[in-house]
This record gives sequence, structure tokens and C-alpha cells, in this order.
Amino acid sequence: DTESIRRCIGCVRCIDAVFSGALRCTVNPFVGKESEMKVTPAKDKKKILVIGGGPVGLESAILCARRGHKVTLVEKNHKLGGQVNSAAVPPHKYEVGSLITTQTYEAEKLGVEIITGVCADTDFVKNSGADEVIVATGARHIIPDIPGVDNPMVTTAVELLEGKSHAGKNVVIIGGNMIGCETAEFIAEYGKKVTILEMLSEIGQNMAIVPKPYTLSKLNKLGVEILTEAKVTAIEDDKVIYERDGNKYTVEGVDTVVLAAGMESVNELAEELKSLDKPVHVVGDASNVSIIMEGLASVYDKLLGI
Repeated sequence: DTESIRRCIGCVRCIDAVFSGALRCTVNPFVGKESEMKVTPAKDKKKILVIGGGPVGLESAILCARRGHKVTLVEKNHKLGGQVNSAAVPPHKYEVGSLITTQTYEAEKLGVEIITGVCADTDFVKNSGADEVIVATGARHIIPDIPGVDNPMVTTAVELLEGKSHAGKNVVIIGGNMIGCETAEFIAEYGKKVTILEMLSEIGQNMAIVPKPYTLSKLNKLGVEILTEAKVTAIEDDKVIYERDGNKYTVEGVDTVVLAAGMESVNELAEELKSLDKPVHVVGDASNVSIIMEGLASVYDKLLGI
């Protein structure tokens, strides 16, 4: 059954782990923990509702189904994958999407009921008849408190990568983390003028060790202007104003501003469900925003006992 083989997605987070003295793999959370992490049949078979169809939600459904529970997964969008769908768009990242393909196949093979296009709320959970609920609602972009952030030319990196918005000819990206750098490369390859404004002293701080120098070199070759220790103070009709070294500067002629200033948990539903008389487990980015590796690991840390 080759369809159930989880292929390497090329994130090379395993190399980061080795440098830290550990043995880990993003797509296989069992690596390095084979002797301590066992999936065994549950003594009490339950009805489990998983809310969220990203990699963590799918992994949660797979684990619970493997233990013999009856599992339903509900996803508000019509497509599974969560933010992996946008993460697979930048250059050299298409392999990331294979994880969702394999997880979906595994879940369906295990008999997980998958419902898409439905936004679960408290009433949905009450009517589901679930014994326990797993919330894997992911994360969303932080919208910084900057004057002009509601300007029509402002979008987010995820919206742009998913094709929900489009870049003009002169683009400013606010935030130089991994998603900011990868979005910059994606846009610059289309011949756009791109400027990254990062308030910290270094960009790409959350990038893996191996691809980081390659990505930064590519940005340089594409002519992307990178400004660190630059704090954006205002967005106006065709300009972005920022402070650096105590001075004010302006990027003129801007027609697109992309927000990539970090992510925050989407956990409002988890808070609402606390009033219900049933166990609620919050996993992945909904609990703590991190990388896919940590998200999948959290599934086994929190849910093996269900």
C-alpha cells in the first residue's frame, strides 16, 4: 500500500534536530521515540469529534481511529490542509503538500468521517453526540496595530499565496520570518520589486538551518531589499513609513503591502466549549503556534491517552 507511505517533504527540520542532539522527523512523530510511544487499542471506544482539517487535525483523527474510536473530522473550508495549502506555494515547497494527501488517504482508510465546508460551533458540537472533542483550529495572521493597516492594498501572506489577493509591481512585506521570506521569493520571481521590513535584527529567525542561507542568497539575487531593525509606523495610499536607527524613512510608490508579522492561535471555539460537560483537547497551533513538526508531536503528547 504505497499510498500510505509518508514521503519526505524536504523541510530538513531533522537536520536542526540533529544539531540539537535529537533524532526527529516532521512527517513521522515516532522517529526517535519508537520504544516509548506506542499506539494501542483503547479500552473504551468513544465517539470523537475533531474540529480542523489541517495536518494536526488529520493526525488527531488518524491516531484516534487507529485506537478504535469512531471519528468525525469537520473542516470549515471545502479543502483539507489548513495553512499547508499556502505553505506549499512558494518555490521549492510543493513537497509539503504531499503530507496532506497521505494523511487524507490514511484517515479515509481508517474510516474517519470527513465533513468539509462546515464551520463547527458550540451547537454543532452539542448535536454531534461526541464523547470528546479535539480542537485543531490552527492559527491566523497577527494584524499589527499600524495606522492604515485597513488600507485596501494591504493583504496577508496566506491570502496572497492562496490566490485570494494579488501583488502589484512594488510590494512591501512587513515581517521577515520564514513566511515573509518565502513570500518575498515567490513574488520576486514574477519580476516584482519587493522590500522586506523586519523590526528584529535578523530575518528568517524561524527558518531551518539548511535552507535559510540558500533562501537569503536567492532573495539577494532577485534584488529583494531587506531592511532589519525597521519598525513600520504607518501605511498610506502609496507609501509605507518606518523608523530605523531613530530616523524616519518612506518606501514610495507602493501598491501592495503584505502582512507577515507572525501568527496567533485561533482558539475562540476552544474557550466556548469549556462550558460543555465533555473533555475538550486543544492541539497544534490552536494551543501553541509552532512548526508542523511540533504540531504533529503535540498530537501524540496530548491524545495518546484518549
